[in-house]
Amino acid sequence: MTKKQIFCSIGFLFATCVVLYLLCDLFELKNSTNFARRFSTYRDLNEDTVDAVLIGTSGVDRYWISAKAYEEHGFTAYPLSTGEQPAWLYEYLIEEVYTYQDPELLILDMRPFGQDNVDEVEMDVKARRVLDVIEPLSMYRLKAGLKTMKVMHETFEDKPRFDIAYLLSVVKYHEQWSDDKYSVEKNLFERQHKYLGFYVNKKKSIQKKPQQMVSYDPNYYESLDPVSEQAFYDVVDYLKENHKDKKVLFYLSPKFLTTVEMGRMNTLIDMLEKEGMDYVNFCETDENGEFLYDFGFDLSYDFYDGGHTNFYGADKFTAVFAAYLDEKYDLPDHRDEAAVKEQWDGIYDKIKAKIPELEAEAAAAAAEALQGQAETEPVDEYDEGEEE
Repeated sequence: MTKKQIFCSIGFLFATCVVLYLLCDLFELKNSTNFARRFSTYRDLNEDTVDAVLIGTSGVDRYWISAKAYEEHGFTAYPLSTGEQPAWLYEYLIEEVYTYQDPELLILDMRPFGQDNVDEVEMDVKARRVLDVIEPLSMYRLKAGLKTMKVMHETFEDKPRFDIAYLLSVVKYHEQWSDDKYSVEKNLFERQHKYLGFYVNKKKSIQKKPQQMVSYDPNYYESLDPVSEQAFYDVVDYLKENHKDKKVLFYLSPKFLTTVEMGRMNTLIDMLEKEGMDYVNFCETDENGEFLYDFGFDLSYDFYDGGHTNFYGADKFTAVFAAYLDEKYDLPDHRDEAAVKEQWDGIYDKIKAKIPELEAEAAAAAAEALQGQAETEPVDEYDEGEEE
């Protein structure tokens, strides 16, 4: 092969990779835009400016206001979350974390380990929410795709052992271009997340649905789903082998657990203790059936459903969790550091200013609905709602 042929081959491979990268960016799961913004912003944070990263489900980004923790304590703890994030992809998200920053503390949501893995479509969607926001063509994206194929095939025998669509999203979603709502501008290259990862939505952030307390029974046990159980040991082994110098905290954010969820969390806690892992269970209740940690929740006001806080509840939870993290891990104060101030200052004020706007919009929409002018939009089971 001549030098010219070698250079042409290299150029062709490079061009092919660029085209595949752009196509994978253009064609993703429809509601991955929310998650992509969160991940894109993390990658763009100034070097060595993140103290902690929270990984997990919507039980992370609906509860944790990173900008509030920074304003009140000075440390930076960023959420990398996707809806119903599967535990069996945790280790590849951890690789993403340490590719771009070097946080001293990893905070892992316990909710994924309580999930069932029995519905093929549901598992597929959960996995693609993660796969579509990990950097295309990266090594950990490749490994995450191969792991997904393995889990799906072992769980559902009719699933192929190899499915290129888990590596290249364009194969799965290339027909989206014909959708009336598809926008190249919206899909090509990720935009920045306005609120440092905290979920702000025009409906859910201000929606209030009354909840009833559930007393936590620490003596009731349920087995974990086999896929989730294996994922736990895979994650723990991965951490001990690759990041034994880092601090790790597993946590369960406040929710109104079902009996099965409660039993699975107790089983998980036993597993964490046997593996010597730190954890905090914010669902625990005292002898009066109230949350053991004093969040100051108003159960008629602070949740939009049984598993998620609205802004008002998230503000209260963040105050407690941030104080817990600051005391337990003695995280640094960056409020006088230019590299951090540039990207973190003022974001909490923006969030607080946005909430009254959303309340006013909701009030106007309610008034319009009373006049019979509002139309009801169809609900997509897997669409978490566009973030503001």
